[in-house]
Amino acid sequence: MKLRWVVPVALLFIMLFSAPALAASSLADKPFVVVTGQLEVPQGETASSAVIFNGDATIDGSVTGSVVAFNGDVIVSGSIDGDAVALNGSVVVNEGAEVHGNVTSRLPPQISGTVDGTVRRSGARMNVSGLRFASRVAIWIGSTVSSFLLGLVLVLFAPRAAEATAGAVATRIGRAVGWGLLLLVGIPIAAILALVTIVGIPFGVGVLLALALLYWLGWVAGAFALGRRLVSAPASRIGAFAAGWGILRVIALVPVVGGIAWLATTVIGLGALAIAARSAGRGIEQVPSPPGMPPPPPLPA
Repeated sequence: MKLRWVVPVALLFIMLFSAPALAASSLADKPFVVVTGQLEVPQGETASSAVIFNGDATIDGSVTGSVVAFNGDVIVSGSIDGDAVALNGSVVVNEGAEVHGNVTSRLPPQISGTVDGTVRRSGARMNVSGLRFASRVAIWIGSTVSSFLLGLVLVLFAPRAAEATAGAVATRIGRAVGWGLLLLVGIPIAAILALVTIVGIPFGVGVLLALALLYWLGWVAGAFALGRRLVSAPASRIGAFAAGWGILRVIALVPVVGGIAWLATTVIGLGALAIAARSAGRGIEQVPSPPGMPPPPPLPA
């Protein structure tokens, strides 16, 4: 029954993380920052400034400040009030576009529009490998901190649910893997199918937005189950989670192996959560406790 705490807490996390994303849909008077991928300021939109660390910046709208691409091109079809800088690429100013500041480009700039300032080439080349390493470290630190906080929410607000998932992993590992694979693949497919129907669009969008949180919830459940194998009950739940979490976060530093470990932990954790939830919903079948853990008290008549 403690699983009922997970739902409101998960909704709280969704609201906290989705609020910045919704606010970013309007670029007016806001800086636009992209770590890697594609930065686009569409026609009719305005941003105060635009920075991309790895990828191209395409400016079809207006930027009241400067545009900087650390590893990529800056393609301007709109207007930039400040400077256009491509530290490891080229600045392209198309016909009809305007740059009211300076243009700095490592590769030869292509100017067909208007540039009020100076146009020059920079001979310095950026260390892209160092930037990629730094971005990976930043992502690892962010995911490490967030996963630890989410795990604390699980073990503090739903301790019985956490123990039930650990018991499911200890006694029904095969079923947990099966349920986990079904949820890992089935939920996004169901959300995409829901987008086809007009009525199901809100449901599909909501589920797709919540996928990251759902997968990380499965991961922390799997991490707690691993920690319970190392720190037997009735020892501290926080200590058990910290043990499993610490091992998995160290493994995450290893390329490829870390991704495989994350996927396996998420699958097992999702399946264990599903088994524990089904058992709690039936109110009859109890998930067996792992070795060393006292059985839960019987249900009231």
